Amino acid sequence: SLDTTGNDRYEPDDLPSQATWIGSDGGSQTHLLPDLDSDWFKFDVVKGQSYKISLSNLASMHVSIFSDTVDFSVTPASRDSNSILFKARKTGRLFVSIVNFSIPPGSTYTIAVSKDSSQMDAYELDDSRAEAPWMPLGVRQTHFLQVADTDWVKFDVQAGKTYSIAVAGLLAGNQQFWLFLYPDSTTATNVNTSVLNYLIYTAPATGRFFVGIAGYLPTEGFGSYQVEARELT
Repeated sequence: SLDTTGNDRYEPDDLPSQATWIGSDGGSQTHLLPDLDSDWFKFDVVKGQSYKISLSNLASMHVSIFSDTVDFSVTPASRDSNSILFKARKTGRLFVSIVNFSIPPGSTYTIAVSKDSSQMDAYELDDSRAEAPWMPLGVRQTHFLQVADTDWVKFDVQAGKTYSIAVAGLLAGNQQFWLFLYPDSTTATNVNTSVLNYLIYTAPATGRFFVGIAGYLPTEGFGSYQVEARELT
């Protein structure tokens, strides 16, 4: 007789070239994933749209998201969790790898991909200095940080004045933020960074500051947070 133990109808799916197609409509698939095995999936995304990958019945696994090139030289967005939220940076096809580290032989798990519009905040898209929304001084804004995401804001400064930029919130996966301060929209090197959830800087010239905000572990942190800039002197 045929021995199908350890196989499901989506096998083989152990390589990017064998990735199983899954829609982003929330419909689930049931798979087998023996210990130390990996399954691959693929689905199409639209730039700026948020997506959620939901998994169940996996005790210990690692999810990695690759672009359409499946470039292993680049660190993918990833997370050890039963769900992962992310925002598509461009329109195209994504590949997802799921590696299981501890599951009884013959056990199954389910996977579903859905559009998650509730996780888009009023300031998206804000993933670059060119897209940075305006932030008035003294006004607190609420943003949502996606997995492997960096949000940007901008505000005007005057020479000789000192400014503070602070963030507050709880990111799943870590408690801290990275803050990156740039003096304009094009300079490649930042003038100040902080992992203390705030930074203070005196403007050397009148102009516009740009601040990048990311999770301390940017491939893991996501969640809602508040950001505010103030003039101190």
